[in-house]
Amino acid sequence: MNDLLTKAFTAGATINPRRFVKIGASDGLVIEAVDAAAAIIGVSPDKTTLITERIDVQIMGIAKLRVDGTPARGTMLIATIAGKGAVLGSGTANQYVGGILINTAADEDICDVILTPGNSVNLGTT
Repeated sequence: MNDLLTKAFTAGATINPRRFVKIGASDGLVIEAVDAAAAIIGVSPDKTTLITERIDVQIMGIAKLRVDGTPARGTMLIATIAGKGAVLGSGTANQYVGGILINTAADEDICDVILTPGNSVNLGTT
């Protein structure tokens, strides 16, 4: 098992499996991270979690994450509008990196990601 550390939260909205998550609107809540400006804290487990249900978020270690597009191994990943991992982009002053992809991926693959929650990259303004 790759799981190193999980923390129990409550889902502030429906959270899909293997998605980046961020802190929600109040203490103890999490929601899917839906863009590069989302300060990612971890990855959701392998099941859909409905609003108000308990969710064990993996916050450290190597997580399984669904990816968007075809990122190469070693790529820093940010969140898409669906909470999936995507290649760090351009055009945004700050982007929050949730992890580093260990293996090359195809669109919609579930891949191993070294979690790096809380890291932001300042790409400057465009």
